Amino acid sequence: MEQFRYSRTIGGDEIRLVTIQPAHREEDPVRCRIDTYGREDYPTYEALSYCWGSPDPATRIYVSDAQQGDVQLSVGDGLASALYHLRYSDKPRRIWIDALCIDQLNLDEKALQVASMDTTYKRCSQIVVWLGYASEEHKSVLGVKAINVIGGRCDGLPLRELGAPKPPLPTDIDGYPPQDYLPATQRLLERPWFTRVWTVQEFCLAPRVDFVCGFDTFSLPCYTNLQLSLLSTDEIRNVPEAYGVVRSIQPWLISTRHVLQVTEQEVPDIDPGIGEIRKRTCRLLSHLWHTQGRSCSNPRDRVYGLLQITLDVRESLLPVSYMEPEAQTFTKATRAVIREHEHLDVLSMCHGQPCEHRPSWVPNFGAKLDRTVNLWILVPLIVEKRTNLRYHATADSLISLGMPNDRSHLILSGYHLDTIDAVLGLNWTGGIQLALQLVMSKIGLNSPREKLEAFWRTIIANRRHDSSSVDPAATAESSGFDLWWQGVTELVNPQQVVHGRNEFERWWRAVYTLTTAADKIKEASEYNRAFFQHGAGRVLFTTDSGFVGLSRTTIDVGDQVCLLAGGQTPFVLRSLHDNHQFVSEAYVHGIMDGKSWADLEDSKTERLTFVLV
Repeated sequence: MEQFRYSRTIGGDEIRLVTIQPAHREEDPVRCRIDTYGREDYPTYEALSYCWGSPDPATRIYVSDAQQGDVQLSVGDGLASALYHLRYSDKPRRIWIDALCIDQLNLDEKALQVASMDTTYKRCSQIVVWLGYASEEHKSVLGVKAINVIGGRCDGLPLRELGAPKPPLPTDIDGYPPQDYLPATQRLLERPWFTRVWTVQEFCLAPRVDFVCGFDTFSLPCYTNLQLSLLSTDEIRNVPEAYGVVRSIQPWLISTRHVLQVTEQEVPDIDPGIGEIRKRTCRLLSHLWHTQGRSCSNPRDRVYGLLQITLDVRESLLPVSYMEPEAQTFTKATRAVIREHEHLDVLSMCHGQPCEHRPSWVPNFGAKLDRTVNLWILVPLIVEKRTNLRYHATADSLISLGMPNDRSHLILSGYHLDTIDAVLGLNWTGGIQLALQLVMSKIGLNSPREKLEAFWRTIIANRRHDSSSVDPAATAESSGFDLWWQGVTELVNPQQVVHGRNEFERWWRAVYTLTTAADKIKEASEYNRAFFQHGAGRVLFTTDSGFVGLSRTTIDVGDQVCLLAGGQTPFVLRSLHDNHQFVSEAYVHGIMDGKSWADLEDSKTERLTFVLV
């Protein structure tokens, strides 16, 4: 039988829509008609959101259009299950489906349609999210019911009120206790759809979003309200299953909450750190930051899938193209962000080893990140100029950007601060003790107290677990470091046997043997959270002149610590003949407030030129 072929390429001012024909029996084959409309004369339609799934084995459906009768088309299992399940028995259903409405093999058409995706989603009546069939083994029906019950109890609560009191978790749902309904919820929300990058703009732009799992549904408000409830419910510490739900899906919760907040563009927001009203903005870098780890079949879509919900970098600065190499797309996106904002925050997303096909200063936006260690905290979680969340190592200077003929080069100006002479890992099994010994013996400060302060502030990047700055007047004791350190010391004390299932539990038990003062235990616990948020997974380094700092594990002895105009942190660079390779951002104790930069500028010291390759 003849295979379906698209008759022509459609432009960005056109849209194809699929009409799924009704079927009276579940086993009846799927029959669809594809029609093309102008963007101004389209009929009412829904949009389908789903995971493509495996292309093998393919399912054959029957498709027709104005030029062809019923001809075959092979689709993957994700789309096939959606088409079979979502069709009506008594009437047709008109719906936009990316795999059918865009000729996926026509890269020019795909680029035009992706660039018009905001119109596609804004003008649909609703998005139907197909999560797949219900699973009796995983109790999917119970998971949907739990989302509706828990999420419905927080209906209408603003997303910012994370600390507001919430109702306690239900004692049971349909007779099932939290120990049953929370794992069911967790398994449901671990389905692949929740990890896709395209879902971000879908639920931001559509007027309504409904999730379908088998024959059960829940709404987007219930999904977002579930996040609020679980993230703030007091019982979460006493109900391990609730913590399991949050831990397994927290990356997606954070990005969802962020995107839903910042896309409310005209809603004023009172910044608690500044005390003034500002307008919410939608910046590509901020979206890239909060959606790290979401997946897509084409790595370029890590960028293209977010363009329609940004205000700064749009098609004029970053045209959609599937013809160019992936590295070129990422390079153009990085340049666009740097040019638009005149700062270097995007460089802090370079969290892996350099790639021979991509400049060292260009992040691999398509990388699959290890979410067990948070490796990108040294810049604010929302990349905006909020003074309580930013470092000011270069006194908020703007970039001085050169224009090399080689687009893989980035020419910046700044100063060489020092050279790294020692690097040590930070772990609880002895490495952190060696790091303190190094600081106490090497750092160029006058007193042991100052050296200790440099150490305890550095290993948490002078940030609390919520990324707010530590009080400048805080001491080791008031910060919780003293008790935290005593607990860590107990872990490596051969005379002290602390029982526990893991290091954290053993540390916790050790702290409780040292004091029963609730306020002291709380301070130590908060310091511990700050350490694992900012220090764990990183390394401590010292320099020839006696600075101490914190950076990524990719740095090495001999690397240069530099201050570059437009950077809120110092950066570690590696010399390559006349050029430099970007290695990492860094926290360096004593220079994060910009005073060193200001002194260099006031002294008329000539800026150096750094060519990053």
